[in-house]
Amino acid sequence: MLIEKGKQRFLVRIYLGRDPRTGKRKEFNKTFHGSRREAKQFEIRIKHDYYANALVMPSKMTLNDLIDEYLTKEVPNSNRITSLISCKQRFQLYVRPRLGKLKITDVTAEEVVRLITEMLRDDYSPNTIHSTVGVLSAALNYGVRRKILSENSARGVKRPQRLQRVSSFTVEQTVLFVKEAAKSRNGLMFEFALHSGARPSEYCALSWDDFDLDAGLVKITRSLMRLPLAEGGARGKWSFEALKTRSSRRVIEIDHRIVDRLKQHREEQRREIEIRRSAGLNYDDHNFVFSTKHGTPHHKHNINKYFRAVCDRISLPSNFTAY
Repeated sequence: MLIEKGKQRFLVRIYLGRDPRTGKRKEFNKTFHGSRREAKQFEIRIKHDYYANALVMPSKMTLNDLIDEYLTKEVPNSNRITSLISCKQRFQLYVRPRLGKLKITDVTAEEVVRLITEMLRDDYSPNTIHSTVGVLSAALNYGVRRKILSENSARGVKRPQRLQRVSSFTVEQTVLFVKEAAKSRNGLMFEFALHSGARPSEYCALSWDDFDLDAGLVKITRSLMRLPLAEGGARGKWSFEALKTRSSRRVIEIDHRIVDRLKQHREEQRREIEIRRSAGLNYDDHNFVFSTKHGTPHHKHNINKYFRAVCDRISLPSNFTAY
């Protein structure tokens, strides 16, 4: 049944039978904005979904409500703390301020396009926008599985193409970088990173127990992650996380020159610990191979700062990053 409520505005009402417990009439009611012909087509689609047992009843649930439920019931099943934190941050920074107060049935493809347009206007990178639409799409998929949404409105929306970083050192630049980095405390850390291909979160998590220096081997099985202050973590709080896949958990053979430097580094580290403790200075010994002078793990932002400082001293292009 179509009930005209005003210009280009119709109430679509469909009788769904009676509630078997109360005997009361059950109806689907939805206000439609458009022409009578479009409203009629909408009514036909609703009836089709009803007879196909795919009808989703109108809900007062907002996108914020759906996100809260998704983060509570779905994301924790990934067993990765970083997945939960990353999703929360993207929802909090980009999705909730723009779309969060909308009813879930009002989160249309046009609204998703508006989200993308606003983020492009605010100069967010294509990678950030791509991942933001990705987490939004995952939450909407959860709503479809829960049968509180009939479709995922973000599924068919074209996202900005991810930018691929392809910049890497030439052989000559690598030699220059390693030579200059060796003048600082973190020189060996960067040389090991270049040799092994390990990510900062991986080589910052390495302990001496992960190395067999006599055999020239290192096993990489975990990464270091930090809990943002917004998640209740104290400043500097960190934890370990197992690497996701078998291929990421690996054993790497180390060049004998780096093995010799690691042995020397271990002895220097032991002497440094003794000197600091004898002077009454604090040292948190977590058996890290690469750490700050206090024994704590490096923060990724500081690693990038150290890396850029070395690059700047030898005039390397600014498009290089620590990983």
